[in-house]
Amino acid sequence: MPWFWVAGYLFAIALLFLGLSRQTRFKIASKQVFVGLGFFVLIAMTAILLDARYHWSQNIPEISLAVLGCFIILYRAVGIVRHRLRAGAMLVDLGRVPIGEFLIEIIVAGALAANAVIDGLRALKAPEWTLNDISFEVLELSVAFAVFVQGVMKRSVREHGIFHGTGLIPWARIDSYTWEGGRGGSQTLVLQKQSSIAMLRTLTLSVDADRVEAVEQLLQEHNVLPAGEVPEKTGSS
Repeated sequence: MPWFWVAGYLFAIALLFLGLSRQTRFKIASKQVFVGLGFFVLIAMTAILLDARYHWSQNIPEISLAVLGCFIILYRAVGIVRHRLRAGAMLVDLGRVPIGEFLIEIIVAGALAANAVIDGLRALKAPEWTLNDISFEVLELSVAFAVFVQGVMKRSVREHGIFHGTGLIPWARIDSYTWEGGRGGSQTLVLQKQSSIAMLRTLTLSVDADRVEAVEQLLQEHNVLPAGEVPEKTGSS
């Protein structure tokens, strides 16, 4: 159905335009959602199109899904431990993600895990089951784990940078920051950081109103300037 491909790609392009265009008046946090969703739809549409044309999914061993799932768990676990060990002492506790995002992530993780367990148990009842029969369920559980961790891990300002739940941004990699007003007195901290991937250069964190001043003070102490300000040049003798 050509209309399906056209509609899908147009939807992805529209989301990317809303997220990347400087002309739109959406908040930066909202733009990040548009960009992420746009890339997801673009990748999904391309994968579906290639599979419909070349049936590439039938040529990939099912066991590779389980391997990918194990890699996701290992990468997430090792990354969190490594970043927390090098983060240093906690300076400001930023808590978890906002309650709305938290509930969405927990619901998504729970739905994925429940479906994986139900399908997995059904497959295990077969007398001659193999790992191939539960490979997709292993991948589902792995993604559920990654989403769950993203929702429950606390963010914080640390001695050596800002820990955003699953990774640490060193102070030296933060270029600038701005604030956007949020609901209930909370503020959204928008960090511009160094990255070779454009869509990963912006990170947003929700900060309670009573912690905004402390966070801003620490940012300035580590020479992170508000967006638009130019660092003072020091003369050479």
